[in-house]
Amino acid sequence: MLGIVWAMTAPAPIHDEPGVFGVTMSAAEFRGRIGEAMDAVQREPVTVTNRGRARAVLVSVDFYERALEALEDDADIAAAAEARADDGPRVTQEELLADLGLAG
Repeated sequence: MLGIVWAMTAPAPIHDEPGVFGVTMSAAEFRGRIGEAMDAVQREPVTVTNRGRARAVLVSVDFYERALEALEDDADIAAAAEARADDGPRVTQEELLADLGLAG
């Protein structure tokens, strides 16, 4: 009978928690509702908590790939700015190609 009551009880909704990224669920909720969490992560990040502390943030593959691209772009921009600010000796493209044995 207890199993029937449980099956008829609607699961608690994944809830928003102020100050936490996307929606939030406890680790226990996540284990029991992984399918629902996987669906939710396609729309927004899901924060998994343990004992009230955020322990992981799940994001979609698309979000993850875009975030990595943005980080790489930022790193490239910073490296270019650093290179432009360097007062060290300059090498022309022709000199570089010659040093590499690629001058033709």
